[in-house]
This record gives sequence, structure tokens and C-alpha cells, in this order.
Amino acid sequence: MNEALEAELRKTRLTIYAIVASFQEPSTSGKILREYREEYGGLTHEKFGYQHLEKLLDDHPQLFPAIDSQGRRAYKAKVSDNAASQALQFQIQRQKKKKKKSNRRGGYNRAAHGGGRGASIFTNGSLKIDSLLNA
Repeated sequence: MNEALEAELRKTRLTIYAIVASFQEPSTSGKILREYREEYGGLTHEKFGYQHLEKLLDDHPQLFPAIDSQGRRAYKAKVSDNAASQALQFQIQRQKKKKKKSNRRGGYNRAAHGGGRGASIFTNGSLKIDSLLNA
């Protein structure tokens, strides 16, 4: 492997380590790949000589295999020394955790406020019996 590719592999391993260390529970390869893609784009493990992402993760010196709560193969980060810990904290701070949007509106009842389905049935919280009988 040439020097540029080795440097890129070191950077990729550090990033993967930061992703895995940011979770308390073990991380599956799918979860690691999803997080990596969200933050940094595609992960091409083939260019480093690994056919599968699991092979790259198994060969990572700072990760160890574990089992997650559903019995799937997962990975945990090893406790590191001070220099590696500082590099890890730098990587974690660089990551932007995106909030997942919820499909539900918390605490807002559309029908009670005159919008959405059922708006013709409710008016100011009182039930219109006539509209129910004519329906």
C-alpha cells in the first residue's frame, strides 16, 4: 500500500473508532456504515483491500467484537490512552448529530382545533350530532 492510501486508512479507522465510541451499546456494521455515510459520504473498504466491511472492522486494532441486544454481531471501542482519547474527542466534536424528525406532532390535536380529518364533526370541542346523523 502506498503512503497516501495508508494515511487514508488511518483516518478512516480513526473516524470509525469515533463513531463506535460515541455509542454506549455495541454497534453493528450496518449502524456504523449508516453513521459514516451520514457524516462523511460513502465508505469504500474495497480500496483498502477488504472485500467486506466486517473484515475491515475485525482488523481494526481499537475495536473488539461483541453481541448486541438482539444477538447480532456488533463492535465496541477499546479503552485508549490519553493521546488517542484526545484524537477521539476531536472526531466526536466534529460529528454533527442530526436530529431525526418525527412524523407526529406532539400535543396538537387537529380535530379539536378545526383542522385535518374530522374537522366537520368538531367545533370548539363540542360534537355536532346533526352531521353524524346525516352522514
